[in-house]
Amino acid sequence: MFFGRILQISGGAEYFTDISSASFGRYRGGTGKVEVVASALFGTISGSAVANVMSTGIITIPNMKKAGYSPQTAGAVEAVSSTGGQIMPPVMGAAAFLMAENLQIRYAEVALAALIPSLLFYVSIFVQVDLEAARRRIGGIDPSELPRAGQVFRKGWFFLIPFLVLFGLMAAVDIQAERAILLGVAAMLPFAASLGYAGKRLTLRGMWEALIATGRDAVDIIVICAVAGAVIGLLNISGLSLSLSLALAKLGQGNVMLLLIAVAVMCLILGMGLPTTGVYLLVAVIAAPSLVQLGVAPLAAHMFVFFFGCLSMITPPVAMAAFAAAHIAQTSPVQVALTACRLGWPAFAVPFIFVFSPGLLMGGGPLVVSVSLLAACAGVWMGSVAFAGHLARDLSWVARGVAALSSALLLYPFEADLSGMVVKLSGGALCVAIAASQFRQAREAGTDRPAL
Repeated sequence: MFFGRILQISGGAEYFTDISSASFGRYRGGTGKVEVVASALFGTISGSAVANVMSTGIITIPNMKKAGYSPQTAGAVEAVSSTGGQIMPPVMGAAAFLMAENLQIRYAEVALAALIPSLLFYVSIFVQVDLEAARRRIGGIDPSELPRAGQVFRKGWFFLIPFLVLFGLMAAVDIQAERAILLGVAAMLPFAASLGYAGKRLTLRGMWEALIATGRDAVDIIVICAVAGAVIGLLNISGLSLSLSLALAKLGQGNVMLLLIAVAVMCLILGMGLPTTGVYLLVAVIAAPSLVQLGVAPLAAHMFVFFFGCLSMITPPVAMAAFAAAHIAQTSPVQVALTACRLGWPAFAVPFIFVFSPGLLMGGGPLVVSVSLLAACAGVWMGSVAFAGHLARDLSWVARGVAALSSALLLYPFEADLSGMVVKLSGGALCVAIAASQFRQAREAGTDRPAL
């Protein structure tokens, strides 16, 4: 929390936005892609979906509307991108640190396990923003209005110091993440005070304001943890926690998929208006043991709960991130929430997949991880194409069905055997066939080939 506040005061939000603009602004739908990348970069530090929306959305949402995106899409892209910041390594949200404590593992293991699922989450948003721009014929930002990547990096290179220190210390000496990031902030402070970015420099007054803001943020987290701890204590003392776990296990009746669906619904219901940290603490005690009892790996069970706790931020009827984005976009919060759920569809599907496919959580060996990653990326692409109904040109319902089938085969949990390879190759063949057909038809019709 302190790291995020220091970055805000020193111009970190502007730096990440400028880096995103310099990297993706010139391409088709540039304003939308800038919003996705900037929200991902800043969201992994802020750890709060609503705070992320209010920090970056004030700039990105009006820019998307001006470029031609609908208000609902502009707000939804910001809401879902900001929500994904909580599951995006290296920093992630506060609940990830609690997960490491509950599982008695290093935080680095949690961050590594979340890497592939979070990348799939943002691949989907990025692809759908591009396809929406193709449908609406939204071009990129005028290159003359964009900052140069080299200049942006030279001015704000010191923002990378905390990340390097964090990775280095956690890998070399196995230091706790919170201590490592504080040392990284300390190494950055002289440069933030002397150089700054976008006219912002860290001053003594700014440091004092950052400490006050961090204290307020910490109070919120402490109150949430205290109340959740009291509820958990009552559940344990009364035996209700064990009863609920047994009831969930009985509901699943040995069927892991039924239990997963029940736990996902529980997370979404408990998450109505409750921060992700509180949702995770409650459901991790009530539901995660039931999943482990049925054979789900502890890390996968807790990651499953964590993901759906985050998704409550964009799931109607109480979707706090969507409401915040809708306020900026001046449109219907419900429409923003529904559009955000469509854009973030992999986040609803991938948790079910990584429970049965350890490769998506960096387990199972290099072959399993590599095949799972490549197949999942292609599957998310095909699924996004099916949802958007557009690739190189508008898709027929038959073509959308084929794309959906290809996505299902590619996302199916991978096992390193003959049947698993046949499933993946079948999905890949359908993916290549529909992409080749669409690009050929686009060339014959004289339309441009899409460029991400």
